[in-house]
Amino acid sequence: PMLSIVWSDDFEDGDYAGGEEDETGSYYVDEGVLMAMSGEFVHRSEVAHGAWSFDVFISDQMPALDRIGIMYDEEGIYGLGILIRTEQNTVINYFQRESGLTSVAGEFEMEGQISGWNHFDITRDEEGHSIVYLNGEPILEHKDELSITPYWFAFFGPIGSALDNVVVREMEIDVKEPE
Repeated sequence: PMLSIVWSDDFEDGDYAGGEEDETGSYYVDEGVLMAMSGEFVHRSEVAHGAWSFDVFISDQMPALDRIGIMYDEEGIYGLGILIRTEQNTVINYFQRESGLTSVAGEFEMEGQISGWNHFDITRDEEGHSIVYLNGEPILEHKDELSITPYWFAFFGPIGSALDNVVVREMEIDVKEPE
């Protein structure tokens, strides 16, 4: 479904055209990868249902909290996304933001830490049913009642984390496990 791609960036051109940092953000592109220093990186994205695919590098050097908001409204008051926390174990939360308050809508915990590059796909249908996939395997499902006008895709990563191969589609995809 190439026609369903609304925007994508693999950062191979050395920049993040179409994206921007918030006032505290500090990001740079190194060898085709968006590297985090601080703050939030956002890209205009008006997709409410479809598929969001991306690779996240999770550093094993420190406890980390990476946040990827697949969609936020223009003011950041409403939204959906995932939180990746690494300490002794890795916990992946699916979050929902309503009226400026963030709540955990689903949680997946795995023994040990995941580090290095990991691929995520998130699908959401018109009824608000979402599935989060980690490296091709479904790990979380959630049904929301959010009615939002999406405006932003956002990435917040601590020093040492990175984002790559972002593809946003306005159509759900069939996620397959890697061979």
